[in-house]
Amino acid sequence: MGLANSLGHFLLLRFVGGVSSAFVLVLASTLILEQLSAAGRSNLSAFHFAGVGGVIALSALITWAVAALGGGWGWMWYGGGIFSFAAVFAVAILVPG
Repeated sequence: MGLANSLGHFLLLRFVGGVSSAFVLVLASTLILEQLSAAGRSNLSAFHFAGVGGVIALSALITWAVAALGGGWGWMWYGGGIFSFAAVFAVAILVPG
């Protein structure tokens, strides 16, 4: 998003990102809720959705921090991207195969 150089590119990337995000949320929810059910731990399902909300709040903090440091909207997207890449690596290390 930070590399978009026109409104058309920006809107296209936002649309693709939104559709992808919705697909991943539904797919991840299905996989996680199935695993929790199979393990007899359905009571933990709220933690999955609380995690989603927590990351949304964290992204707001990242955006605020970048703005406080004088970064523009492009750097706000880069900050979120850097956090996302770090989170993917953390999940890859912490979640067993």
